Amino acid sequence: MTDPLREAIRETVEARKEAVNFFSNNSKQEREKWVVGQFLRKMGIEFVENELMPATGLAPDIIFRDAAFEIKEIDVEGRRRHDEKKEELKKAQAASSLDDLLSSYEFKEISFQGVVDRVDKALKRYVCSPDFSKKTNILFYVNYTVLGEHCFTSQNFEIWKQWRSLSMVSNNNVFYVFWAAVDAPSFLKMGVVK
Repeated sequence: MTDPLREAIRETVEARKEAVNFFSNNSKQEREKWVVGQFLRKMGIEFVENELMPATGLAPDIIFRDAAFEIKEIDVEGRRRHDEKKEELKKAQAASSLDDLLSSYEFKEISFQGVVDRVDKALKRYVCSPDFSKKTNILFYVNYTVLGEHCFTSQNFEIWKQWRSLSMVSNNNVFYVFWAAVDAPSFLKMGVVK
């Protein structure tokens, strides 16, 4: 094995170990902080990392200034990213050529209306007290490439209005604030497209 190949395998193994750790149950709060950070960056909100604080208790997930974020994910049904990352790590650890280090990734695409439909479906299944939702900003991480115009219809606007705000950020940097109540943080109210 040549030195450059050995170095490529070592670097790939280390990167995949980090990915396995990131998608483990122990790193759930780190992933939630990452989602909120991505959303704030896309909105152009300046912040420092220590402003993203894990909430105490089970919910909400992350506190940022006067916003309490509950993070939900929209992904391919049944996908198990932690298992995927562990399998990719095993491949890298057994690699003997550069070809062995390659892994395929298929970008999944969804229309903006498809996102809204999935948000509506998720909100119908999500059970919480009205007191909780009135104080909470729900943020969906959409693990799809979101395509198309930001025009949509929803049959569940009354469910949306139960939350302090309702937003999304996707893996291709599309973000949107669907709804913000009068008492929502000002940066979220400014993000609502009328």
